[in-house]
Amino acid sequence: MSQFADVEGAARVARVGAGFEWTWTRGDFAGFCAATGFREERGSVLGVVLRSDLDVGRREVYVFTDRGDATDIARAGQEIEDIVMCAADLAEVAAGDMKAEVARHYSVLCDRLVAELGLPTRSGAREVLWDRPRVVISLAPLDNSVALSFTNPIYQEWDDAQAMAEY
Repeated sequence: MSQFADVEGAARVARVGAGFEWTWTRGDFAGFCAATGFREERGSVLGVVLRSDLDVGRREVYVFTDRGDATDIARAGQEIEDIVMCAADLAEVAAGDMKAEVARHYSVLCDRLVAELGLPTRSGAREVLWDRPRVVISLAPLDNSVALSFTNPIYQEWDDAQAMAEY
């Protein structure tokens, strides 16, 4: 598509994530990295940073571990809330073109993930989501990128409840 997105790579990673046997513990890292070609890079204050093999500028994959907000995660013996990466990285695009370019890349990535995963179970102005028994996969346009995320269903349930409480 362009130098800014890895559409086929994102579809491959989404397919792996959809079929992965998630336990949402740190034990998932080795299997997920082996299946995707990612590698563990370092720890961070919020969790762990992996390095993707996606052909985008920012290859960091942020694994957010339990921050204590969604208490059901710890009760379930789980540690990971969600995993977030860039499927399109437009940081190098001129500011005036940014919104249109993000929208264009988001549309192409959505179409490809629909072909890979089927129709999303939920969609809104901010993201599309595919709810699976072991993972919620989402694609979201951001200010200068398009994020592909894998979310622990327990954390997603908590996040959905927080969003509803804001209304």
